[in-house]
Amino acid sequence: MLRRANAGRLLPLTGLGICSALLLVGCGGGTSNQLANDDASVSPETSTPAYENLQMRVRWSEGAESLATSEATFLRAVFESDAIATVEGSLAAAFPGYADALADPDTISRYESSGSPSRNHTIDYRAKIAGIDETAGRTAVALVCSAGRNAFADGEFPPMISASDPPKGTEANPGVMKVFFERGEVAPPEGQRGDATVPGANVFGDWKVTEIQRVWASDAPDRPDPRLICGDLGDLTEPGSSRPGWSAASGV
Repeated sequence: MLRRANAGRLLPLTGLGICSALLLVGCGGGTSNQLANDDASVSPETSTPAYENLQMRVRWSEGAESLATSEATFLRAVFESDAIATVEGSLAAAFPGYADALADPDTISRYESSGSPSRNHTIDYRAKIAGIDETAGRTAVALVCSAGRNAFADGEFPPMISASDPPKGTEANPGVMKVFFERGEVAPPEGQRGDATVPGANVFGDWKVTEIQRVWASDAPDRPDPRLICGDLGDLTEPGSSRPGWSAASGV
């Protein structure tokens, strides 16, 4: 179980279409996608934070972008880091290297005002990279879809989504996040998969997140229906741990 001590205050992830619920219990798990370079190297970084009150898993499906690419590594790490920083109320709580990769002051400010102290957080998502649009030069914008649960409790951890505790209401509906980013000279490692739920080293390369637009759900006015963008995210009640996971040997 992945946990972190002294979590901050929890804020629901606005527009996800998820009920008070985005980023792990269990590690690894295979994937039907034959990802290459399982032993892809990552740059040295400080050790992974010790989690005490967070359990989390994110199960990724193949979308417009293969999960084996540098872009997929980057976007997975951004999405999962955003989830952790949101519930923890701290940018420093996210994946190693995320603080250096995030160049969006509005998102940083949002983390500082979120979180829920002394509560156990559960993050349980299915996610997919729905598309990447190149803009100019090395800049691009990606659409990342997700559905699932972000919940908290004063005592025991809230349950993961399962057949006995299926997604409720808006938890089952996908939401869309826009990630604006700029590629640098050092690309994130390819083929990131493995038994670790959190990488023990920087997997962002020197790429930068210039903006994160909060997700929207099916009831958002003047927005396309996420179900048309996201398609099938898979069975949210399917058992198993995070996948494809992370290959960093020092991951949790």
